[in-house]
Amino acid sequence: MVKVQLGELKGIIEGLEEIGSVKLPVKTAYWVGKLARLVMKEFQDFEEGRMKLLKEFAQLGQDGAPVIENNSYVLSDAGGFAKAYTDLATVEVEFDMRPFALEQFGDVDVSPMALVKLNKFITEDAG
Repeated sequence: MVKVQLGELKGIIEGLEEIGSVKLPVKTAYWVGKLARLVMKEFQDFEEGRMKLLKEFAQLGQDGAPVIENNSYVLSDAGGFAKAYTDLATVEVEFDMRPFALEQFGDVDVSPMALVKLNKFITEDAG
C-alpha cells in the first residue's frame, strides 16, 4: 500500500509521464501503466472537487454565473477557498500497489526530478 495526499497527484502524474515515455522492461511498463490509470482516476476526482470549490467560492455575476477573468474564477472569499482547498488537498488516498524497486527500471534514462516526484512509489531495494 502506498499513501499519498491528493495535492501530490499532479506531480506524480508528471513523473509517470516522463517514465512512461521511455522504454521500460515489459513487466515494469505494465505496472507503471496500471499505476498511471489509478492515479489519473484519483486526480480526476480531485479536480472535480476543486472545481466544485471554485464555483462555491466564486463571485457571481448579475446572471448568477461565476465571474471569470483571465481564465480564472474571481473568488468572493479567497481565504475560505484556500482553507477548503487545503482540506481537500491533504486528504490521503491509498494505492493498492507495492513500491517499485529501483532496479526494476533497468538502465532507463530519467531525470532525478521524475524520481523525486515518484519517491513514494520507488524504493531502492527489492525487499
